[in-house]
Amino acid sequence: RIAEDIKIFTETAGLWQQGCELLAEAVETAPESKRQHVRYIYGVAKFCYHSFMTMLNIKKWWLLNRKLEISSEIDEAMDILDQMEQLLDDEIVNVRESIPLVEADSSLGWEPSMDYIADREHLEWKIRQVENVKCHTIPAYRKTIHG
Repeated sequence: RIAEDIKIFTETAGLWQQGCELLAEAVETAPESKRQHVRYIYGVAKFCYHSFMTMLNIKKWWLLNRKLEISSEIDEAMDILDQMEQLLDDEIVNVRESIPLVEADSSLGWEPSMDYIADREHLEWKIRQVENVKCHTIPAYRKTIHG
C-alpha cells in the first residue's frame, strides 16, 4: 500500500502547493487591514505543505530502502542509492524552507500531547541527521556493495 500512499500524497501535495500559490497571491492583494491575517493563513498552509512533503519523502525512502534490501544487481543498488541521495537533498531543502515559517509563527510545529516541537533548533537538528545519512551512511553502504 505504500506505493498507493505515495501516489495519493503526491497528488495531495500538488493540490496543496497550488493552494499555497493562491494564498501567496491573496497576501499581496488583500486589503492592508486584512493582510496580516491572510499572511498568517498562508504560513499555516505552507507549513502543512512542507509537512506533507516530509511524509511523502518518508514513504518514498521506505519504499526505496525495501527495494535496496532485495536488490541483487550492483548497478540497480547504486541507482537506488542515487535516488535515496536525491530524496535526502529534497528533504533538506524542504526543511530549510520550513524554518522561516516556524520563526514567523511559533505555534507551527508544536504538538503539546506528544511534546513535539518543530522550531529552528529542532529543524536544524533534523538537517544535520539527514546530512549525516547522506555524507556517511550512504557512502558506507556503497562501499559494502562494491566489496
